[in-house]
Amino acid sequence: MLLLGGGSPAQEKSDHKRELLWGKLESKIKALDEKFDGVLGVAVLDLIDGKTLLVKGDEVFPQASSIKIAILAELYHQEQQSRTGASGKARLGDLYTVRKEDLVDGSDIMLGLTPGVTRITNRDLATMMIAVSDNSAANVLIERLGIDNVNSMLASAGLKSTKLRRKMMEV
Repeated sequence: MLLLGGGSPAQEKSDHKRELLWGKLESKIKALDEKFDGVLGVAVLDLIDGKTLLVKGDEVFPQASSIKIAILAELYHQEQQSRTGASGKARLGDLYTVRKEDLVDGSDIMLGLTPGVTRITNRDLATMMIAVSDNSAANVLIERLGIDNVNSMLASAGLKSTKLRRKMMEV
């Protein structure tokens, strides 16, 4: 059998199922949004066909600890730049001596280190920041990397509305 202008019956059936599932997903998210006591933002990208679902896709939301991923990316970006000869860029192996004034709440590991004595690397700070979401480690890296550098890296990656605005635990 030769079909003109369309896919196979199996493909059409698969496409129909995908559309039904997509519709169910949209309905469930809308129902959650109506019941949610706050502002819900959702972004879904179908990796097979590129279809997207955005709920309040143009809203700007606070990043909280997820911004730490951008800090980590900038650390590795600067490490890469320093390997190509750029001066003044942070390296993973750069040492930091723990300072009491850098310690903030939400720092389970850093608060246990001895200020003025304990020396750790940027790699150690990054590990604490990501593995246990240590806020003091994040703040030290923000200071060492520069807020403007993190934001430039985000913008160059196409994330124009994602910004690091302040250190952790600063209101």
